[in-house]
Amino acid sequence: MWEEAYVKWPEDSVQLGLVPGTVKEMMLVYSWFNGVYVIDGSRTNEGRPIYVEQKKTDGTPFDGDSPFSKTFNTPMNRIVPAEIKYCDGHWVFTHEYISKSRVEELDESNCNWLLRSPETDTYDFLEVGDGKWEIWAGVISETTVSSKCNLCENDSDCNLNGDCNLDTGKCECHDHLGDNITFIGTHCEVRVKDQCRTIISEEGDRWSIDVARNYSSDLFESYSRPTYIYVDGLPEDVETESDDLALLYSGNRWFTVFMRGAQRSDDVAYWDWQTANYHAFWSEVYKPGTTLLISDPTTLSTPVGVDFYSLGEQGHQYGPFGVLNPIHNVSGQGAYRCEGIESICSFCPGGVIDDFVIPGSDNVTCGVLPPYASTLDPQSSQCTEVQLAEQFCCSSIINEISAVSNTTLDTDTGNSTATPSGTACPFCLDKSIDKSITIPEFDTNCAELEVYASSLNVNTDPCNEILPAEAICCV
Repeated sequence: MWEEAYVKWPEDSVQLGLVPGTVKEMMLVYSWFNGVYVIDGSRTNEGRPIYVEQKKTDGTPFDGDSPFSKTFNTPMNRIVPAEIKYCDGHWVFTHEYISKSRVEELDESNCNWLLRSPETDTYDFLEVGDGKWEIWAGVISETTVSSKCNLCENDSDCNLNGDCNLDTGKCECHDHLGDNITFIGTHCEVRVKDQCRTIISEEGDRWSIDVARNYSSDLFESYSRPTYIYVDGLPEDVETESDDLALLYSGNRWFTVFMRGAQRSDDVAYWDWQTANYHAFWSEVYKPGTTLLISDPTTLSTPVGVDFYSLGEQGHQYGPFGVLNPIHNVSGQGAYRCEGIESICSFCPGGVIDDFVIPGSDNVTCGVLPPYASTLDPQSSQCTEVQLAEQFCCSSIINEISAVSNTTLDTDTGNSTATPSGTACPFCLDKSIDKSITIPEFDTNCAELEVYASSLNVNTDPCNEILPAEAICCV
């Protein structure tokens, strides 16, 4: 990352506020230039091919200047691609607009390099291999660069998630193969489960990759990841009829970006261009006002399970993205979950008797357990322990027991009255008992508990103390 990269706007700049020939300092995150680079068949440098950056959406060349935007009262400059080429004994990453110094003459290199490989005389860029390169970030330091051929030779090059088209050398990714999974990416390396095509945050706002908009659908895939468009659930003061919100991947982070005027009928052409030619660096995705949330660095296929932050104050005393405020209470909890996958511990989904005091507890009432359970992993032991109290708290279970034993529960006092026809403790009522199971907590086994329960009356303390063992004994 280079926080103060020098960008000189070209003489043919058409974008409002970007005066031709002027220099602007911009934050350069090198991963924003990740993606597909294609050989320019019309040019070489020092007898070697020049690789040209392509769109982040579909791997094709960038388009020309954007249509005029009535929202911003300007068109946007065309995206001039970065290049990888051989120069002075090194393979280098370079961009004609980005310089290492405001005064270009201070850079004695005729390569204008921003990344530079170890010295080599190879004609094949891929022979350089993955390894340490020099990187300019105000000073020279080192970074790791990796690359691979975009073309496939067989299906294994497509990670067995697609078919290699031998005519084009491109992977044709499978859709809904096996377990309802869509594969995307140059080598079909990104997996999106059907249950995760719509995601939901802790606060209840929903985002989907299946939202139809008037502007281009090319935004569906950006930097080889799906793009999620806002559906509903945010506070009313955030939503507007003419704007849009997108949750998209850029380089190595997910960003929630504000798309002002994206749903205006007279700006469809502009946003069709903008989404098809999206580039995190030239869109200045990190700015407050453009970006609402930013994630931790990640290589995950979707935003699910990734921690997010809201952008706060910016200044020299803060980090490169400014103050990052966590939007959730627990680190590692993640901000989003797949809407189609149950990810919370369920407790009495049919209704709970709020004021009933759970027997054997420290005056804990049933009403406090559903919100607590919703914070637990459904596969955790804590969830299993909490669900033991469902037999006391769930209105549907209590009604079933009352009907069978002719017992009426007083939810105000926790007491009950029963007719003589059904006074036995309802241990594993209408269920089979695995009599071989030993229960250390009770220093006994399920067979002995069954006999003991038959000697107890319903809704007495001894009966209530053994009922939690039903979760272990009843089958």
